[in-house]
Amino acid sequence: MQKPNQRKYHFIYKTVCLPTGKFYVGMHSTDLLDDSYLGSGKRLSRSVKKHGRENHKREIIESFNDRLSLIAREKEIITSELIKNPLCMNLILGGAALHRPATSEETRAKLSKAGKGRLHTELHKARMSAALKGRKHSPEEIENHRKAMIGFKWSEEALANRKAGQRQSKKFQEHLSKIKRAVIIHDIEYQDVRSASIALGISSSTLEKRCSSKSLSFTNFRYKDNS
Repeated sequence: MQKPNQRKYHFIYKTVCLPTGKFYVGMHSTDLLDDSYLGSGKRLSRSVKKHGRENHKREIIESFNDRLSLIAREKEIITSELIKNPLCMNLILGGAALHRPATSEETRAKLSKAGKGRLHTELHKARMSAALKGRKHSPEEIENHRKAMIGFKWSEEALANRKAGQRQSKKFQEHLSKIKRAVIIHDIEYQDVRSASIALGISSSTLEKRCSSKSLSFTNFRYKDNS
């Protein structure tokens, strides 16, 4: 089993429950940016069980080149003040991994063996995809999402780290070029994909797919320069 510090991408993420506006902040190391990981907190797990995965959205807010920098940044972000926020689902302070005992080789081998043969991940992805097609969020959900995003400000160092991490991926570069394009959603123009994503409570990747789709189901989603 590959160690977290050997993964390709390291980032801080924020998962928001759209119906309630509650959020969970965490760190994640992975080789696949578009994996289905939402977080592992107890409150978050209960929220996902109650409202469904399709009603939770994860957004990458900062990227890093290594695991150690990631852990240190998580410690700066997830503070006691953040945890006191009634919308916050975090229970413990950030940076706990700095003091977490390393998992033994024997334990990692057992975990790897236990995880082999599980087929539910692809099934969950298929169900999520089916549930999200054509779904529209209520004004209340959109407002809850907007409120949940208030308060996050990136430092100059964090922005630099995020940009450095993004440069490592050609896919990220293509993504950035797309989200800078103006879009027209239901006859309303937005200056870029990210602005539309925040306003509508839909992930930027989903908006990109809908704007690029030739399906009649998404004729109200298009890039302005294609109209």
